[in-house]
Amino acid sequence: MKTKAGYVMSILVVDDSAMLRKQVGGALKRAGFDVVEAADGRAALDIVRGASDITCVICDVNMPWMSGVELVEEIAKLEQRPPVLMLTSESKPHLIERAMAAGAVGWLTKPCNPDHVVATAKKLSQGGAR
Repeated sequence: MKTKAGYVMSILVVDDSAMLRKQVGGALKRAGFDVVEAADGRAALDIVRGASDITCVICDVNMPWMSGVELVEEIAKLEQRPPVLMLTSESKPHLIERAMAAGAVGWLTKPCNPDHVVATAKKLSQGGAR
């Protein structure tokens, strides 16, 4: 998917479940996004640090090596900070508060309608809800 300026919008999908990455990534690809995948927060942070074209991150909370909340906290320290949307089965208020305080822009609970994820990613990638 291209922005009005002609740039391709790339979404980073971060989840330790390959099935979920495939499901969410597939919906995003069908909507025209480029999709990059990472299986944990540490790998995702490396991608965000090295790629200036990531327009949005969709991230799980519970993952090995670095949780999604820790990833949000690390992204908040970077000069270029793509918006982070949490997509998780977690609903503990303290985790939501911590992620939002660190800069997450939304929290969706699994299972989630793929159309809703795509619509939210479009809005975030175009600079909305930051």
